[in-house]
Amino acid sequence: KVKIYRCGDNYCGKIIWSENPNDENGQPKLDFKNPSQTKRHQPVMGLQFINDFNFDTATGEWKDGTIYNVQDGRTYSAYMNLLDDNTLKLTGYVLGMRWLGQTVTWTRVK
Repeated sequence: KVKIYRCGDNYCGKIIWSENPNDENGQPKLDFKNPSQTKRHQPVMGLQFINDFNFDTATGEWKDGTIYNVQDGRTYSAYMNLLDDNTLKLTGYVLGMRWLGQTVTWTRVK
């Protein structure tokens, strides 16, 4: 589960729940693919991985943000749209090309 919240003038998001938060030894899963060696020992649980989105009132889109992928240790440009009150579509992309990316759709939980 992800919590999206205001961070200053922008919006951010962090991991707040996972079905499998621990590794096979019962220890918290770590961000071991982070390009910064000093961050490789931080737990994935609680990690802020959605950063610096601003809301464009003209388009109804959250844009100019980034999303960090713990699976590959890379940060991607991204934008988000609310499809309805309970459905968020987030697209991460590379090289400034929105058509060259991947989209996930998340559903709000109460």
